Amino acid sequence: MTANLVCPGQNTLFWKPEDVFETPCPACGYNVEFFKGDPTRKCPECGFRFPNPRLDMGCLEWCPYADRCAAALADGGVVGRQIGEEEEEAKDD
Repeated sequence: MTANLVCPGQNTLFWKPEDVFETPCPACGYNVEFFKGDPTRKCPECGFRFPNPRLDMGCLEWCPYADRCAAALADGGVVGRQIGEEEEEAKDD
């Protein structure tokens, strides 16, 4: 497992317009922009951090890279690592 694993599904060349979207913050209602692979986002208005309502890891069922992604998730990698980094960032705010 390499630290530089990049999910092939995250290649923005193949994204659709709906892969970048806004959803209201559950705390204050401000529209927060999400990218399809963002596990969480922090509301720029009130600072509330909430999960991506459209995060879909269903690709683990069919993607040829799923074994690598699943191992990285189990080790706190990919999404888990990003969540950890965001949690650390939130502590600094």
